[in-house]
Amino acid sequence: MKKIIIVLSVTLFTSFSYAQDSYKSSTGYVYKVGDIIQLGEPIGYHNGLRKSTFTIKWKSVFSDQNKIIRDMNLVNMRANILKIDTKNEVKLYFEINNIKYYLLIEKALRLGELKFSESR
Repeated sequence: MKKIIIVLSVTLFTSFSYAQDSYKSSTGYVYKVGDIIQLGEPIGYHNGLRKSTFTIKWKSVFSDQNKIIRDMNLVNMRANILKIDTKNEVKLYFEINNIKYYLLIEKALRLGELKFSESR
């Protein structure tokens, strides 16, 4: 019985250490579950026009199945943060049109693929 309690305690502790309710980014802003984020533009995309002939894709936004996203309809979309995962690279999980996505927060900020939403 003691072993079961110890195993359950360790499991709960490790799950709480990876999922948090908030995260303070390198820019100093604190992102919390329930906050609204606004996606910016991927590199090579400008005012709806492509700057290059390369396939434009998000460098920091992925689907829940870890697929690369090429959907340019996400530019300037807003979504609520559903979950924050701090394991390895910090991920913010969100959902748009019943599709679950996550973004690597520090990479998104560095590349300009995440904007500050005015409705924060």
